[in-house]
Amino acid sequence: MAIKKAKELHAEKPFLNFGGGRKSKMIGHGVGLEVNEPPTLSNYDDSQISDGFVFALDMKIWAIF
Repeated sequence: MAIKKAKELHAEKPFLNFGGGRKSKMIGHGVGLEVNEPPTLSNYDDSQISDGFVFALDMKIWAIF
């Protein structure tokens, strides 16, 4: 859904872009004892999300203006 919205906003090139042709595969992750806890909010994680889960939105947008 986030990738679709980035395309609608004509921001797909900088969205989740680390530079050098590298792109992030997630837009967020769980919060816990580690820096990045599961589940990840991504195309490749089909974990069930339940009430009470806490997430960090970690959308990388890099652009040079």
